[in-house]
Amino acid sequence: MNCTRLYITILFIFLSVELGFSQELKTDSTDKVISSLDTTQNNATKIKKHSPRKATIFSAVLPGLGQAYNRKYWKIPIVYAGFAFFGKTAYDNNVLYHDFKDAYDHKVLNDSTPAVNGYEQRFDVAKLLLIKRQYRRDRDYMIIISSLWYILNIVDASVDANLFYWEVDENLSLELSPQFQNYSYLQKPKMGLTLRLHF
Repeated sequence: MNCTRLYITILFIFLSVELGFSQELKTDSTDKVISSLDTTQNNATKIKKHSPRKATIFSAVLPGLGQAYNRKYWKIPIVYAGFAFFGKTAYDNNVLYHDFKDAYDHKVLNDSTPAVNGYEQRFDVAKLLLIKRQYRRDRDYMIIISSLWYILNIVDASVDANLFYWEVDENLSLELSPQFQNYSYLQKPKMGLTLRLHF
């Protein structure tokens, strides 16, 4: 399927936005503020903590709502663009599947009535069956991918909520460089890649 690489790329980009960073928990300042407020006000005012459970539920009820709760507003258009793309592709494949199915059924029955569409005249029975199955398979793939996109939306909201009080370390870097290794038993040096993660 030609579009499979595009779908996998979109999913990879969506997942890797947050996963490439090292993070530190702001324990000292946040905990001190919360504990001092709790003790001075004698629990008169409760401090609202960011809840991963709420983010997960919000995102399950309405995709994108968990991202809004996490204040990652820029992810909401990505979530809905994915649903729109997968839904439109599934719809188009479904329409073509039914067109080829009608043409196949009409041709198999050897009905004397006029052709149901142009596909019946352009393709023989075997080709109509093959194309019909292909569009049905592509439609089903799009439905499965849409379901995975929905689950990914929930997972993303939950992960973001769990990392809400973490900050990105500016000293983090990832370095990819070529490396040559000389082995005594080889006549030529062997080339490879080195991946270094600096904290």
